[in-house]
Amino acid sequence: MWPSCFVLFRRFFSLGLVLLLASSCVQVEQTLSLDATGGGKLVFGYTMTKEAFAEIEARVKAEAEASGEDATLPFSFDKAKIQEEFKEYAPLGIALEDVRAWDDDRNKHVRLEIRFASLAGVMKTEFFSDRTVELKKIDEGAYELRQRGAAGAESIPPETLDMMRSLLAGFRATLTFELPGAVVASNAGKTEDRRAEWVFDVDADTQALIRAQSEDLWVHFSADGLELPEYPPR
Repeated sequence: MWPSCFVLFRRFFSLGLVLLLASSCVQVEQTLSLDATGGGKLVFGYTMTKEAFAEIEARVKAEAEASGEDATLPFSFDKAKIQEEFKEYAPLGIALEDVRAWDDDRNKHVRLEIRFASLAGVMKTEFFSDRTVELKKIDEGAYELRQRGAAGAESIPPETLDMMRSLLAGFRATLTFELPGAVVASNAGKTEDRRAEWVFDVDADTQALIRAQSEDLWVHFSADGLELPEYPPR
């Protein structure tokens, strides 16, 4: 269904679609906003060129016909389909508050706003199937929010990394945490007040791909007067 930006990234490789992405300049954004109750909002969006989408769609359909299996893309720009798929998440306390899908002259875009009642619920979705998010109290009135890197990502062979860098020029993923208290410390590239942001840009950083897969993203923030439910529970 709806994968995280890193699962999405790997699925392109597993589907043999890397060459089609060479000039697609895929852009992915994901913002996790945590509120004072331990619930919050997840905003997820991505952009792809129309040409790349058409080629990928044709390739997936051709492979499905050859194998006799259903044609399933690792993403969707169909608003009605997205709304229907999200119904299965309702028992987890997850609601699709808004979804927009639109085209411009060159690209296709989709943006989802997802409300979740708890981290325990949203962690059961495919958005975080490879990168566990943890929330724990580290001091009186202070918490740590951490998104752990995917296991085994550091073992990607150097020759595979070289191929990935050259073929996915233009790939950029931006991950953001928005918090119920001020940032105290973080390994984010950019922080301001209650926000921490990490950018993985293949064009600007030759190590962006391995970092995107393996790096823990963490932030310590103040939460005076709040008692947030830790996840996973101790």
